[in-house]
Amino acid sequence: MTAPGDFSSNDVLTAADMNDLPAGIVDVSRTATGGTILVGTTTVDLGPSITFTAQANRYYRASGMVAVFDRNTAGWLVMEMNLDGAAVQNVYTYSNGSGYYGHIAGFYVFSTTAGSHTIKLRGFTNTGTATVFNGSAERVSLVLEDMGPV
Repeated sequence: MTAPGDFSSNDVLTAADMNDLPAGIVDVSRTATGGTILVGTTTVDLGPSITFTAQANRYYRASGMVAVFDRNTAGWLVMEMNLDGAAVQNVYTYSNGSGYYGHIAGFYVFSTTAGSHTIKLRGFTNTGTATVFNGSAERVSLVLEDMGPV
């Protein structure tokens, strides 16, 4: 494929060239508005989940965010990215205790086998509980992108 910035007049993109391009956003999942999710030392689903058909030899990026949470005690809140039932990326944030409102965001870049896969966000704490909020402007979100060939 012609490198970006090196195109000439009358260059034509082939099917092979097109397959080398990133496909962009595969899917987006957000929690419904309203309510809260209580997160404790046992891992729980935070809501967002994406089932997708992966192509072989492609990179994917999953980006997740918990917009607002509150801890009842000092400690860690962990946002876990879970692919096909296995934890693949944990993102940690520390809270000083009750009244500490924060957010947590992270991403995971991966390639996997061709076929159907499910990635979702889960959460847990190291002690005590955290409350994750789900207002119309404070949803838990997961975005899956195709980044192109390995």
